[in-house]
Amino acid sequence: METLRIPLAAKQQYAKAHAEHYGEHDLLAALRDYEQVIVVYPESPEAHYARRQILCIVNRVVPEQELRLAQEALAENALALQDLQRERDAAAIANPS
Repeated sequence: METLRIPLAAKQQYAKAHAEHYGEHDLLAALRDYEQVIVVYPESPEAHYARRQILCIVNRVVPEQELRLAQEALAENALALQDLQRERDAAAIANPS
């Protein structure tokens, strides 16, 4: 019985976010509700749709240059973290406890 309620709840939460997005044009509320769908129902079709809608909002309100710079910063941080993890792994192998 619980599995039947989860998709319905996901659909209702997504519908609320969609109404805020396109009906009320409250992008901040829509963004928060789309994110809630993703957090609570990550494997649902509604989470997939919510991710796409978030990208639509981001592309609408954030200038392209800022998006590019943010993506570059994220990539640099991810690469630095990978390097740090490799160094830790190498140190752990060289100095087993």
